[in-house]
Amino acid sequence: QKGDTITPIKTMNPTNMVLIVPKIDLNEKTSSMYQSLTNKDYTDGKLSMKMAKLIEDGEPPDNYLMFNVFENNAEARFPEISKGKKAMIDAGASWVQLSGSGPSLYTFTKSSTESKLISKNLQIIGYNPIISKTLNTY
Repeated sequence: QKGDTITPIKTMNPTNMVLIVPKIDLNEKTSSMYQSLTNKDYTDGKLSMKMAKLIEDGEPPDNYLMFNVFENNAEARFPEISKGKKAMIDAGASWVQLSGSGPSLYTFTKSSTESKLISKNLQIIGYNPIISKTLNTY
């Protein structure tokens, strides 16, 4: 299986988050990122299944279960993504994840106060962070 079967799950509880969008310049980025994948980039899906179970049980997402097939390729191809991840960690994020094929990066926070602190620290060093919250629309 290659992840071509979609199983609906309960949406996760609203969660605070901070995002940044590092500037990269690449025409047809998404297509290029998909073309860069090889069979060794894919997993057996166990992490996704564990994450789905947590969400189904109403638990917050566990960053140790987060996996993005594009992460390594994106960081290797675009130094701005690695710099953005480091900036977010330095600003107070406990972890940072690539969103989709990038370049957006995000972290979940425990509170809006924590989101504001991380955002302020990112603004100081020149980023334009976005404070948001996931939606529970199920």
